[in-house]
Amino acid sequence: MKNKLSLLALSLLSFPFISNSALADLRENFKNQSICTISNSQYVGSTLGGSNTYICVINNVVYRASDPSLEPAYLNAAFAGKKGVIGQKEYNQYDNLLSQFAIEGNELVRYICSGMFDCEGPVSRIVYAKKR
Repeated sequence: MKNKLSLLALSLLSFPFISNSALADLRENFKNQSICTISNSQYVGSTLGGSNTYICVINNVVYRASDPSLEPAYLNAAFAGKKGVIGQKEYNQYDNLLSQFAIEGNELVRYICSGMFDCEGPVSRIVYAKKR
């Protein structure tokens, strides 16, 4: 009986340490998950309407978080998702633009120019979002 009580007391004393290390692991897992959500986003920007946009950079891929407040639902689906890759020049066929994301200090910036393979005009620098 005394051994069982000692084991129980030892278990209860070590529980806070176990739970803190488990919590730390869960926090790290949450930060590293590949789904971009408002709560795990590292950057925040703003739309033309003034509302916030939440941006994640996961494994050098830029994502916009899903925002359940957007109505109708098709707007949320249209705006959320992958936006580009850090350091990779990408062509958008819908508006004939080349763009490239970069992280500069506390800013996520996007360089944009018109053209398909090379810039056919001046390059613009846009602060896409700032570190939270």
